[in-house]
Amino acid sequence: MGTANRKIVSITRILHVICSMLAAGMLCLFAVSGIAMVHEESFGLDSPESKTTEAAIPADLAKSAEREEVVAHLRGTLGLAGEAEAFEVEDESIRVLLSRPGRRVEVSISRADGKAEVLVERGGLLAVLADLHRGKHAGEFWRRLIDAAGACLLLAWLTGIVLWLATPSRRLLGLAAAVVGLALAVGAWLLMP
Repeated sequence: MGTANRKIVSITRILHVICSMLAAGMLCLFAVSGIAMVHEESFGLDSPESKTTEAAIPADLAKSAEREEVVAHLRGTLGLAGEAEAFEVEDESIRVLLSRPGRRVEVSISRADGKAEVLVERGGLLAVLADLHRGKHAGEFWRRLIDAAGACLLLAWLTGIVLWLATPSRRLLGLAAAVVGLALAVGAWLLMP
């Protein structure tokens, strides 16, 4: 191998290690949460804990039904957090749905007097991980982090291919592993009912 090729392999190896280590934490999280998602019923992710409480908001706020003000009040006074997924105003009530990974809060508010019923559904740590895996209700920063991890993994894969091709003694073993992995994936897909 010439000096130029050695330099390319050296730079590729460094890039491979950096990308692999940058994405290692996310890869671990995706591995655990992926298993949890595939076996939702085994881990109890399909039946979250529910708790209903009563609360109240000022009657004038309930009558005005201003989305930003009502949501801000719920977050400030009741300590609720999450993405405001739904805000529905009807003649007699307001329905607010706040969601975050592993947790869903539905608030039904009477427009006449501001009395509210708060239903909290919580799924535990594995439900949080499953929602993070999907990027569900996790916010823009988390979605960007998933994109960055995906880019790092793609670059790690590409640099891994280059390193594999640069090592003649391991080419046959690497090719065999790649073919078996591809065959398993395609076979599983073809055998699906």
